[in-house]
Amino acid sequence: QLARMLPILLLSRGHKQAMTQGNKFLRGKWDLLWCECIKLGQARRDKFNLRSALQISTGESRTDSQTDVLAQKLARAGNISKASYIVCSTSKHSRSPDTLEKLQAQAPQVSVHLDKRHWPTQDQLVHMRRQDDWLKIEAESFSIRKIRSYMRQCVALTAPDAEG
Repeated sequence: QLARMLPILLLSRGHKQAMTQGNKFLRGKWDLLWCECIKLGQARRDKFNLRSALQISTGESRTDSQTDVLAQKLARAGNISKASYIVCSTSKHSRSPDTLEKLQAQAPQVSVHLDKRHWPTQDQLVHMRRQDDWLKIEAESFSIRKIRSYMRQCVALTAPDAEG
């Protein structure tokens, strides 16, 4: 539990205050961190409830054709996120019992179990690796030099962290 709660306790005030929060935790003042975290969560919830109460629309909403035209104009102007928001914010969610079945029919799930009937056996793999063609491919493609050059050209899959 502590491993899941510690980032919340330390980062509740933002990443700039994380060191201060960490020092409080190390001094044994975790109950103070807990109370601050709960207080911030309640304040954020109250702010969200107030904001959603103020956003009650008193005017008429757009028709489907007006929404479509506006979304297309925004998309052509390059504001894709706002166009997406306008289309998605006005859509009604289906709450009928057959919604899940309709979605599953549109995107059928394939089996996740591997079919090993057509895989080569261990003896066939050993025989294949002893052939001259395979040895040539292995020497050309899987050398240390080739692997090193490939790894240098790979794009990083993650962003750099705070430590660099």
